[in-house]
Amino acid sequence: MGTMPDEAGEGIFEAKLDALPNTIALCSQETIAPVSQAMDIGRSLRAVAVGSGGSLAAAHFLATCRRDVSDRPTSVQTPMEFVLGLDDLSDAQVWLFTGRGQNPDIAAALSAADARGAADIRVVTANAYAPLATYHGRYRQPRFHVIPVADPKDGFLSTHTLVAFVTHLLLATDQLVEVPRPAVDGVSVQAQLADRLSSVRRQDARIEWRRFRPEDTLLILGDPSLTAASAQLETSLWETAIAPVQRTDLRNFAHGRHIWPARRADRTALLVLTTNLSRGVWDEIDAQLPSSLRRHVVDYGSGGRLQAALAVLDGLVAIAAMGLVVGIDPGKPGAALYAKPIYEAQALYDLSARLSAPVRHKLSATLRADGPEQDVARNFEVFLNSLSARRYRGLVLDYDGTVVATHMRKDPPSSPVLEQLRRLLADGMKLAIATGRGGSSAEALREALDPELQGSVIMGYYNGGHILPLGKLLHDYPAPEHRAISAISDAVSAIANAYETKPRIRGSQISLDFGDDELSELTELLLALPEYQAGEVRLVRSQHSIDIVPAATSKLNVVMRLATAFGLQDGEILCIGDSGQSIGNDHDLLGHPSGLSVDKVCSRPGVCWAPFGSNLRGPQALVRILDGLVKDGTEGFRLDLDVITASAAQ
Repeated sequence: MGTMPDEAGEGIFEAKLDALPNTIALCSQETIAPVSQAMDIGRSLRAVAVGSGGSLAAAHFLATCRRDVSDRPTSVQTPMEFVLGLDDLSDAQVWLFTGRGQNPDIAAALSAADARGAADIRVVTANAYAPLATYHGRYRQPRFHVIPVADPKDGFLSTHTLVAFVTHLLLATDQLVEVPRPAVDGVSVQAQLADRLSSVRRQDARIEWRRFRPEDTLLILGDPSLTAASAQLETSLWETAIAPVQRTDLRNFAHGRHIWPARRADRTALLVLTTNLSRGVWDEIDAQLPSSLRRHVVDYGSGGRLQAALAVLDGLVAIAAMGLVVGIDPGKPGAALYAKPIYEAQALYDLSARLSAPVRHKLSATLRADGPEQDVARNFEVFLNSLSARRYRGLVLDYDGTVVATHMRKDPPSSPVLEQLRRLLADGMKLAIATGRGGSSAEALREALDPELQGSVIMGYYNGGHILPLGKLLHDYPAPEHRAISAISDAVSAIANAYETKPRIRGSQISLDFGDDELSELTELLLALPEYQAGEVRLVRSQHSIDIVPAATSKLNVVMRLATAFGLQDGEILCIGDSGQSIGNDHDLLGHPSGLSVDKVCSRPGVCWAPFGSNLRGPQALVRILDGLVKDGTEGFRLDLDVITASAAQ
């Protein structure tokens, strides 16, 4: 049973409310430039705000503030939601809110933000010595913002921390808007915030909530602009066992949530938070509800960020008042015997550690395919061990998206890529390029590689449909025409004309460029062609084109030719590409036991892994992999996994 305040409202939580103006004053005196600058940096990025308990309300308040300074979306998540998310965050700013910075769930979220490649990671805490501060990211280093509080011990509901976060975010946002916030009737923002905690306001709240009863259920119907307050009320009332509570918005209440108060009107109370925009929505609902249903309606005018902050403080005062009625001190409500063990449980942190960037990348592909259950993390360990156990004497590389970036495919390979290729060839590595292109890739390599190295290179053109030594010009040794490709060319040209694109017809391949919005329809039309239905041709995709090739064409043909040409075993060849998805033109190639992707992967458990997930792609990822190929005496090259897994944080 929790501590019971006396009738005058004296208790632990009331003492916290007494001291909260000191925290507001501290935040007003502290420099807010770092948080303001962080929000400014995030204007052009989508954001994910993460928190649990009271910190979740702070995360919602960040979303409210970002509404006023950025047109990019902000999603609010709990640590578990965030840890289990699989989308790439390279275009996102991540905010982690934590009072003490020491619970394992927020540590798990920080690890996940790094693994998911967040563009910018911000940790907001009230603890300058938070254990999270020692975290060393592999891809991104977090930046910490320590917000001052008047009471470092804070208490059960972390009240000072919540108010400090809200005050700091409010003032930081004010610095970013074009027009400075004017004082209202000469009263500053800080004074307006502190006023919501005054003894007069608290006495008014006790009068307002005097009819609340221990057996009541509270339904919070809130304007979305006031979600921070709604979330804080819901969290705190549940955590203190003051009342069972559910929050929803005004209109969602109308979609079935009304059944509960209809059947339990005498045991239900409504807390309605409105603004100028939503007041009419509530009025329409209010007119239909029975007069006996108890309502507590608070209107927050414009619904701006200051009003949203005031609503959070009003929520604290309301919690104190309800606690007084039901005989529970929110500052010390008591806890179950199992509270500490479940709070400190490490399972989510351990899960986050297992969900490394490559595992997340593969898991995403596995779930997309809705494939059979598998231990993806364990499969990756097995795959890595297999890679490191082999010795390599041959290397097969895709070209566009791997050797050169897709958007720079007309340019020669970068200096770092060429340096690695020259090093490997000089040390005896045999190289094959497996490309969907024609001769342009070979021209770039002939110009970049010394003549004495070119004898160790073969070219697999048209997705393996035509293979030549690098020294032989495709112009002099053109690909032979394939009957199925010739038969299909007129029909494909007609389809291409409808999409205002021109097919590139070679003897053994037809290629079509596509726009993202055209891909689905274009693919559907091509799959309906009789030659495809008969199994004579198949479709493969690169990042920028769809290629139609004979059924027997495969980049694995290039692997076999490399082995034959230089007397290699299949297990001595490392294959690297970027389009390993099921219709990707590297799908076959990366199905090789030593197949690594520098971008897309498929759901096959034992092959086609991207060692950096989506955090390092294309030529940059290729350079890292090639750098890990270390000469191992006369037996070839071993793949040094320490080089590959070393920190890439900038």
